[in-house]
Amino acid sequence: MIAKRTALWLIFLSGMMFSCTDAVDHDSESPLIAEFKLEGYESAHAVIDPDKRTIQLVLPYQTPLRSLKPLIRLSGTGEIIPASAVPQDFTRTVYYTVVSPNGTKVIYTVSISTEDQPRPVVSSVSADSVEAGFDFHVQGRYFGDFPLDIRVTAEQGTTSLTLPFSYVSDSTLRVRIPLETPPGEYTLKVKVKSLEAGYRQPLRFTQPAPRVKILNRENLFPPDTLKIVAAYLNPAVFRYAIRLKRGVDSLTVLPAALHKDTLEYYVAKDFTAGRYTVQVVNLTDRKVSREKDKTFTAFSGELPFARMQKYDQKGTLLFTTFNFRAQPYRFYQVTLSPGSKSYIFNGIYYAATETLGITLPADLPKGTYRISFRLSDPDKGLEYSFQTDDSLIIP
Repeated sequence: MIAKRTALWLIFLSGMMFSCTDAVDHDSESPLIAEFKLEGYESAHAVIDPDKRTIQLVLPYQTPLRSLKPLIRLSGTGEIIPASAVPQDFTRTVYYTVVSPNGTKVIYTVSISTEDQPRPVVSSVSADSVEAGFDFHVQGRYFGDFPLDIRVTAEQGTTSLTLPFSYVSDSTLRVRIPLETPPGEYTLKVKVKSLEAGYRQPLRFTQPAPRVKILNRENLFPPDTLKIVAAYLNPAVFRYAIRLKRGVDSLTVLPAALHKDTLEYYVAKDFTAGRYTVQVVNLTDRKVSREKDKTFTAFSGELPFARMQKYDQKGTLLFTTFNFRAQPYRFYQVTLSPGSKSYIFNGIYYAATETLGITLPADLPKGTYRISFRLSDPDKGLEYSFQTDDSLIIP
């Protein structure tokens, strides 16, 4: 009886052992991810950890991760969710579920990253000599894709200047040289995050071309002195000239005087009348100012002209005249223009004092008035007009 019970107990234990063995063997036969590749990046090696159920893959620097197509092979029969060859956004972690034929599920965590930012490379520049105020292009590699990570500097000894730039691409930057940059040779450097690279050759930044800012005359009656206020002058280092252009004609003269930022030119009485564009020339650096709107009109020194002398409390406006006595005009009109509107007054010419006067009404609106003249003699068919730089302020 005891022997029979012992035999039954052994049969039960044997059944339990076979049952456990079947469960372990079945689990070991569940399909696993045996291979994980990315289309177009087949050479990239994926690290698969079968115990932790993780897959890690590092792609080249700046590889776009938003739509990569994984190619997945299982170790056995089963289903992979999401399916292989379906593009995925790997800017975040992606989870894959492997389902065996008997319904067992195994979840894999897939993480894909890119290589760290390499050290930038500066391979070329568009010009090795750049005038301050202008741009040049820097060509290279690995400038990154986030402009705030980039810093461009120009170094000269212990001096380091940060240069403004526009981001074009990972391989191109458009850099501007500020107008106030001192001329000289500089070492160009590009820094991306903590990684820095320099250009192999020095760059030369040059003095900017002069810039004409102000003319003291818009309407000039010779003899007179034309004063030109200009920026970016350095008389201690450079020689300058004044260029006056009238149509296709051009006259280049040395200034009669040159102060810190002002050039002076004496306009003789026989100066040719016409409208002139004014330029300042750096003779040493062979650079010319580029402004096209700095102009003045020169009137003939032999023809009439007038300049405001005084305005009294009685409303009399008096002008000093030139060449009026010798000209056969009978009527003298003075136009005051505060803007688009004009007020025309008949003037009286006093030959003895060579002055011309007009009387203004007491109700003339307040404002600042430009002054011009029109002289005529209808019987002889004569008419002559000129604008002055004078202005009248009615408070």
